[in-house]
Amino acid sequence: ELNSQEYKKDMAYVPANPIVFDELTGVEHIGLFCDLWNKEGAEKKRYIQRVYELAEKFCLKAFMKEKVRTYSLGTRYKLFFILMAAREPRLLLLDEPLTSLDFSMQQKAVSFLKESFPESIVIMSSHQKEFIEQLATVKYKITNRDIVQV
Repeated sequence: ELNSQEYKKDMAYVPANPIVFDELTGVEHIGLFCDLWNKEGAEKKRYIQRVYELAEKFCLKAFMKEKVRTYSLGTRYKLFFILMAAREPRLLLLDEPLTSLDFSMQQKAVSFLKESFPESIVIMSSHQKEFIEQLATVKYKITNRDIVQV
């Protein structure tokens, strides 16, 4: 059922322009996301631990206590990305996921997606052909409102 909390728990959407709040810190965003997704007890502890593991992996740990208004677009994207990825969704929707990251972070993200979501469905929209080739198992192209498998 589309309106159930269970369904929403299993999916995550990461837009090209991350939805983060300038006056909150990265740490405060963790609390916000815990509240939004009703994480409590052991589940909350596991989520927070996973966010910090990913913050370390994506070189974000040093920024977590700073207000988001000081972040670059790439850092904002990484924050939102790790907040969603730490939820370990079964369906991950990514809109132009790598465009705001520098090359080394793009490579980390590609490796991370391949390693961390082998049992999940990852749907990605992108114009970056090299990353599509690295990540895609099935490819579709949208042209003039037609969807064609490539």
